[in-house]
Amino acid sequence: HNSFPMANSDAGTGVAFILLSVLSGVLSSASYQVVSYCTARAGGTVQGWRGICLNVANLVIGLAGVGFFVLASKLGPVSVAMPVQTAANLLLNMIVQGCAGIKQYTTTMVVGTLMLAAAALCLMFVGPTDPSGSIDVMSLVSATLAEVWLCGNVLLLLGSLAFLVFRGPVGAAGADAHLEASRSTSSSSAAAAEPKKEAGARMLAYALLVAESTALGATIGKMLTVTSGGLLACCFFFYFLAGLGTMLGGNVAAHVVDLSVYMPISQCVQLAINGATGLCVWGDAPRVQNPVLYGCVYGLVFLCVFLCSERDDGRQKPPLADQRADQGRALECVVNGS
Repeated sequence: HNSFPMANSDAGTGVAFILLSVLSGVLSSASYQVVSYCTARAGGTVQGWRGICLNVANLVIGLAGVGFFVLASKLGPVSVAMPVQTAANLLLNMIVQGCAGIKQYTTTMVVGTLMLAAAALCLMFVGPTDPSGSIDVMSLVSATLAEVWLCGNVLLLLGSLAFLVFRGPVGAAGADAHLEASRSTSSSSAAAAEPKKEAGARMLAYALLVAESTALGATIGKMLTVTSGGLLACCFFFYFLAGLGTMLGGNVAAHVVDLSVYMPISQCVQLAINGATGLCVWGDAPRVQNPVLYGCVYGLVFLCVFLCSERDDGRQKPPLADQRADQGRALECVVNGS
């Protein structure tokens, strides 16, 4: 019999837990939205003291979101808090981006975002429950599978950072502008497709940088509670680096990428890495409520990202005005009998 992970909690604790998780997602999204909105209003990167204040606001709001998530995790399982945070994050991102006129959401993008938020919430009913007792952190982290997985995470983190350093931090905004310019000058579709691929690669690199920093930071954070001496100092140092990667990576991404596409990708990567870390490091596999549905929900999450990304099949569609003009001419021909 599979039950809701918080079925044994009292009503007050459950309500507080859900509210804190929602606040965490709202603030996490707001830290991006404040940068995106101000950048859009300014028509480019905000310079001078305004830019400094904007970056400080981004970091403060983001840290507040992290704080609320920590409080939520003390009242209930992370396997519930993370999906609730993700759903609130994605919904606020869509509302702000659409209402502020930063991004025009298509019907497909709206449906994809809503489906992704719903799929994230489903994880709490089919995913792993929290362990009933205490866990031996060092024995779990030192297991062979855990070491291989953590080393792979470090390599992905370094690879994404190296890509962004050597290829430049320019994101989807610059690529989309280049794409529009190439379309307006009737250049080849191959030339127009290159900046879109470049933007997608950079967007994925930012998502991996933030997600890997967060996942490694969470693992190191658990090690802080059971280490001492020189090992504790090393853990503090790497925990600081992981936090720096999460905050600065998110800050730069908020300035240079299309958040309507980046946020679904980022949240999908975050959920996937956290889920895999739970299975490979923290022994979540025996506590997964329904393994088949758990895998299916993650498959649905990945598919929803394609709906949110507004990527077509490579064929350039005529503008809406031209489509309506063609329809008008066709209707006129039918009426005139020609």
